[in-house]
Amino acid sequence: MLPVLMKKIFRLIAYTLFIFLVAGYWLFPPPNQNINIKFGHEWENYDPSLFYKLQSIGDFVAYADDSLGKENRHTLDYVRLLSRTVSYRFFHGYSSYSFRHNWISYLAGNLVWDDLDAVVIPNDILKFPNAACSQVSIVLADALKKIGVPYRKVGLKGHFALEANLNGKWYYFDPNLEPHFPKGRKSLEELIKNNELYTGYEGHITKEKFRDVFSEIQYSKPNVALAPNATLFHKTTFPLSILIAIALLIFVVIDLGKALLKKSKGQDTKKAEMSQFIPDRKKSYSSLNQ
Repeated sequence: MLPVLMKKIFRLIAYTLFIFLVAGYWLFPPPNQNINIKFGHEWENYDPSLFYKLQSIGDFVAYADDSLGKENRHTLDYVRLLSRTVSYRFFHGYSSYSFRHNWISYLAGNLVWDDLDAVVIPNDILKFPNAACSQVSIVLADALKKIGVPYRKVGLKGHFALEANLNGKWYYFDPNLEPHFPKGRKSLEELIKNNELYTGYEGHITKEKFRDVFSEIQYSKPNVALAPNATLFHKTTFPLSILIAIALLIFVVIDLGKALLKKSKGQDTKKAEMSQFIPDRKKSYSSLNQ
């Protein structure tokens, strides 16, 4: 009795989830993506033409190589160009997985915790025209990793930036808020010490917001993964979301096929049973003529 009940429960769950996935494909479409409209700030340097040109980290490095040459990869000018290109490539705003791309992450982000559907895999972030501070920093960090330049995360209060190490010296980069330092690029520590930090952010954030953001400063170890747990979650749930959908489709097709076959056999059996009670007309006719 129990195995039969378990089978019925399993079938109910499988059909419900399958119907939900099929319906969800149409009920939760990805948001319309208009790369020619930015929804961020006036001071942003977003360039829509870069969206299709830069669709991978390799594209970023090739773009910088074409401008400054591979031999200059470990120079401040090269890294500055990478950071500026990241700023131009995105406008402000979180990029998140849609139901169609990764339904498990989408549901987790909408039902469990907001950040679970925020994209953290660099080449996936580059499928969007918009990105948040952590996401543009992840893209820049991956580009630095590709060219062999050490980097470290600069964790601030509600904000995220990077430092790159060139010839043993750290340099501060924030491709999200795009500060401009008139007296040159330095480490965050030096910028604070020389009272140059707010000058770079002036006009981009208020002084009150600036004080709040830089009230907390934490550095990561060099070259560590910037979002290891979320990356593992997304790399696991993406193939899983596909495999579950395929498994459900196969189960439903086989189950429906069995049901139709069973129904067909039942009809054949019924016909055979009925034929036993129907007299043979030819025999009946011949017997009448005898």
